[in-house]
Amino acid sequence: MSATPEDMARRLLKKAHAALARQDLMQIASLPEAAPQDREPADTRAATQGARLNLDLPFVTPQGVAVAQFEISRDGGGAGGGAAIAGERTYKARFSIDLEPLGPVHALVTLTGARARVSLWAERAETISRLRAGEEALGAALRQAELSPEVAVHSGAPAALAANPLGHFVDQAS
Repeated sequence: MSATPEDMARRLLKKAHAALARQDLMQIASLPEAAPQDREPADTRAATQGARLNLDLPFVTPQGVAVAQFEISRDGGGAGGGAAIAGERTYKARFSIDLEPLGPVHALVTLTGARARVSLWAERAETISRLRAGEEALGAALRQAELSPEVAVHSGAPAALAANPLGHFVDQAS
């Protein structure tokens, strides 16, 4: 890509309004559903389900602008909140990006206390090989950050998540 930094900034700013509108829609879609009168209040349900944030982050690459879709969540904590160890919260970050020549790459990073689990999926054989070649370096970096790592590389795409009852509004066209 031979664009100057000024040209790239102009292109990114031109689409900023649409990106902010999509972000607003995604945040509205992430809000807890209003509870019917005979059920528990929405804020109580949200506390037990945990916090969730959905966002798109643009990246400038040699091939142009790519968008990574992120979902960051935290469990409700405490017993029965999904934490592996009682009292420790579990934080999860999922993201997907499709960059050439790598193709689609998906990641799930789960952090519970000092335990870090990283699962990576790639849909192309060359990309899987590159991820596996860096598996030990990633584990070493996590150990250096005083985490107990568990790293796995898988082929294909991750299993589809259960449909979000609140829905997602992601416009891939603009």
